[in-house]
Amino acid sequence: MLKKHINQAEDLTIDLGPLNDNQKATIINAFIQQNRGKGVDIGDIEIINEPDTTSATIGVKTTLNTHKGSVQVNYQVRKTISTISGLDLDLGQLNDNQKATIIQEFIDQNPDKDLLASDLEIQTYPSGDSATIKVKTDSGTHKGEVIVTFTTE
Repeated sequence: MLKKHINQAEDLTIDLGPLNDNQKATIINAFIQQNRGKGVDIGDIEIINEPDTTSATIGVKTTLNTHKGSVQVNYQVRKTISTISGLDLDLGQLNDNQKATIIQEFIDQNPDKDLLASDLEIQTYPSGDSATIKVKTDSGTHKGEVIVTFTTE
């Protein structure tokens, strides 16, 4: 049987989108999830170079009878919000402790950090003078959570 080069697989997805890290298993799992039914399974492929922060090369193992070759995949590694340099977590005086107010003030005080209100949430009602802001799991840019402090009138 003639082996088909993997980059000739019909509708092969090579842009994997945002990933939590660039570990080989994470990249392989994302590739397999996005290419189900295209003739390649998790045991058939391997990362053949050291992944960087935006790409890796996936190669077909020689034991697979249907495909051969390799393909470069692209992705973005989400930043852990708590490790962003210069992040201001003290929101100061707020008019109220509503979730939307806290999130908007957090974004306003960190304008150069690529944070979007649509990516953030506060799951439990803020109590006292702090709140935990979490990044939604579908965010394309960030992951994790931070605790912000504030005072209200």
